[in-house]
Amino acid sequence: MRHEHWRLANDLPGLAAWACLEYYVAPVPGTNDEKPTMNVLPYFTAVSDHAVFRPIGHVTLAQVANMIEQSIELAKARRVRKLLAVITGLDGFPSPTLADRFLMVEEWAAASAGLIKFALVIQPWLMNPERFGILVARNRGFVANVFTLEEDARVWLFAEQKPATSKHRLTPGNRYSMAQ
Repeated sequence: MRHEHWRLANDLPGLAAWACLEYYVAPVPGTNDEKPTMNVLPYFTAVSDHAVFRPIGHVTLAQVANMIEQSIELAKARRVRKLLAVITGLDGFPSPTLADRFLMVEEWAAASAGLIKFALVIQPWLMNPERFGILVARNRGFVANVFTLEEDARVWLFAEQKPATSKHRLTPGNRYSMAQ
């Protein structure tokens, strides 16, 4: 795991966060370059076909991001392919900026290595209406989704994924026709 300085993007004003993304992934001289850590084991339960991560407490945004990354790595190490993270028991952190969401999801996708299907349950005030984090996840091959209700997250997590099919097919005489 690489060392990073986890002062998140809301420390920078406005668009400067986007211009300085590299600043956040490189150690900053004179600071503690370790990620803020918390023990995730007490909040992690693995069962036959999935794991549940249900932390509680007063934490920073950086701690939330790191705890979720650690839970993904733990699920991967235990060969569990589905992870439900319910972070509604956490408080003390602000709603992530777009830059925060980008950086967090990028780390989670890397931790997943394409092996974990991930459902995140959050408080409604944390939900980004454009679902920017989900777009970042999909662009990195990370099968993830975010919900405000645990029941909805479970339905999605345990639904069988259907293979992608195209509505267009090659037919003789036409280049493409709509499949009915």
